[in-house]
Amino acid sequence: MKWFSQFITKPKRHEKEEALFPFREFLAVGNEIIDWSNAIAPPVYNVEWVTPNIYTPRTSVWVFCEHEDGLAMWSEPVRAQIEAECIRLLLNHHFPERLLAQVIFAYDSHENVTKNYEGSYFYRLRG
Repeated sequence: MKWFSQFITKPKRHEKEEALFPFREFLAVGNEIIDWSNAIAPPVYNVEWVTPNIYTPRTSVWVFCEHEDGLAMWSEPVRAQIEAECIRLLLNHHFPERLLAQVIFAYDSHENVTKNYEGSYFYRLRG
């Protein structure tokens, strides 16, 4: 069994910190973004998260509007507003500040998920 021990490593400190960030906090941040977005047009329809795992070393935030034409209305300044609010909310929920640089954002529409991914966000986030 000694040869196997070379493959077993302790998680790094930052991996432990992120593992301790409860997924329910991501869900709370997503709901707060949706509530906040009523001030922009079109509002955020859904927020999905891909948390770090063996295949994805970063936290991905997927922001969805309801229709594809609404996606075109989210110009760079609007997207920057959404991202800034998300970062602010993550910090309010005690997300480790030093991991914020690893948070990436992606944008799509619910209409696209329905049309091209059988309505499954699971398929969309992995497609």
